[in-house]
Amino acid sequence: MCRYRAFLASVVCLQASLAAAWTGDSYSAGTGIISNPATASPGTTFVLDYTPMLVDQHHLNQPYQAVGFLMSFMCHTPYTELNIQLNSGQTIYEFPPTPPSTDATSAFLYDPAYLSPSGSVPSYVMAEAWKSEMADGLLEGRFWVEGTPFAPQWATLSGTGEYIVPEPATVMVLAMAAACLIRRR
Repeated sequence: MCRYRAFLASVVCLQASLAAAWTGDSYSAGTGIISNPATASPGTTFVLDYTPMLVDQHHLNQPYQAVGFLMSFMCHTPYTELNIQLNSGQTIYEFPPTPPSTDATSAFLYDPAYLSPSGSVPSYVMAEAWKSEMADGLLEGRFWVEGTPFAPQWATLSGTGEYIVPEPATVMVLAMAAACLIRRR
């Protein structure tokens, strides 16, 4: 009986590894122009909504996982630092303007298990807080700029969320394996 379970477990692991294919999806969202953005904490609230992609009928009820975020921020005045605080935590993430610009920031946050940095955009490993905040399809938080010579009149924040979802074959193999193991007990 013990050999049978070991054999079944090895077959399940092999099938799962062969079927562990992922489909990647990306979706862009933005705040539009925000008038009089904050220059100090608590900041200006924002919401980037990726739910239209997550509720796509093709992937309905699939377990999405955020693996990347390509951010773009613009402000009409120079600044020294863009600060972002997500609703899910107290950590303040600091991003400098992207050279040679003094009034725009671009950054790529990525999960090294699935993506790698590329291109000329500054890249950072995506913290768990960003993955958690994006898990429901909404990236929410507050931002503010520091080091401005005068109060900015407008700013805009946008980003492309990168998500993965397991292929239906992966989900089916894992469900079948669980059913077999439960039935055997």
